[in-house]
Amino acid sequence: MLIILNPYELKSEDVQFTGKTSLNAQKQPFFEVSYFVNVSSQERVLDGSMKKTDSTSHEEHRRDENLLQDLSKTMWPLRIQEDILRGYIRQGFSKDQAVLAWGPPDHVNTTRTLVGVHEQWVYGEAPFPKSYVYFENGLVKSWEFFGNEK
Repeated sequence: MLIILNPYELKSEDVQFTGKTSLNAQKQPFFEVSYFVNVSSQERVLDGSMKKTDSTSHEEHRRDENLLQDLSKTMWPLRIQEDILRGYIRQGFSKDQAVLAWGPPDHVNTTRTLVGVHEQWVYGEAPFPKSYVYFENGLVKSWEFFGNEK
């Protein structure tokens, strides 16, 4: 699903400097800011045409709104937030980040050892799972797909 945001103007009082800066190749400074986005102004475009809202797209819209609201309450770097919005996970993601990116797993296998706690999150119904995510001590260590990628 492609989400297109309508252009909007930011008011200076709505923008907050995060305190992070960086330089580009031309030594120009970039400043990271945060701001509130009104998600109710989103338009959804599927297959290049506007689609009227049905119950499924309405539920997806509500899920997307909730995801944006959840992300807005975090102090996670923008790169992590963007990955979550795209449905990507990375090594080092927390369980909360993995759930926001992929949703809750269908099943969790937990192993406790002297080294720590290892979890295998199973996505897809047994006996044909679609993917696994492996955690070590609460952080994503790796993942694998079977068949169609998530």
